[in-house]
Amino acid sequence: MTIEEAQGDMRQSYLNGGPGMMVSGVVWLAAGIVALVNTELISVLVFFLGGMLIHPPGYFAIQSFETLWATPKG
Repeated sequence: MTIEEAQGDMRQSYLNGGPGMMVSGVVWLAAGIVALVNTELISVLVFFLGGMLIHPPGYFAIQSFETLWATPKG
């Protein structure tokens, strides 16, 4: 298996990264809204903590679409 084939498998399994980008957009939006109504420090904390949580909701979204299949070994 070449690197290009392995990357293609991962891209297909993770829906081209779409769910992760959507979750990232929600984190940016939340941090922006907090910045409008709160202090910069709170906004940065929302962005930092939200950034750490991007992968789990994105992964859950992929599973909810039932399209995540195991990537082949090797």
